[in-house]
Amino acid sequence: MTIGEALRLGSLTMKPFPGHFYHDGNDSGCALGMINNAVGGSRAKCHYQYREAFPEIHNTLVPYPCDCVGSMVVGGGCAWVPRTSVNNIEGMVCHLFNYHVCQTKDWTIDRLAEWLDQVYPHPVPAEALAEMEKAECVPVKP
Repeated sequence: MTIGEALRLGSLTMKPFPGHFYHDGNDSGCALGMINNAVGGSRAKCHYQYREAFPEIHNTLVPYPCDCVGSMVVGGGCAWVPRTSVNNIEGMVCHLFNYHVCQTKDWTIDRLAEWLDQVYPHPVPAEALAEMEKAECVPVKP
């Protein structure tokens, strides 16, 4: 499952609720909560299973896909933070969902899922790994 597919799947079982990973009582949450739900994360303790399923979400820096300047809406409670502090996929998902999907509505969950699948590092196919092992090469992350 790709990260975009996980978002789409999670959005089928949870209603959008900006600024909250999971919102108790009404089956809602943010995009990261939706992804987490799709990969088997627990709602009870906010077990961040999505970070195990998609480990590069926090480490991969991405260009801004929006024209927001100055401060950006992200994270718990839809806090405003300096734009310069939002530069990885995880932070950008928070911003795009909380602000663009839920507030200005100039993005949709499907558009966010497509963007995720474009920017999230793709795993090396098994066939390519087998060829690398034959050549005595060790795959490294870019």
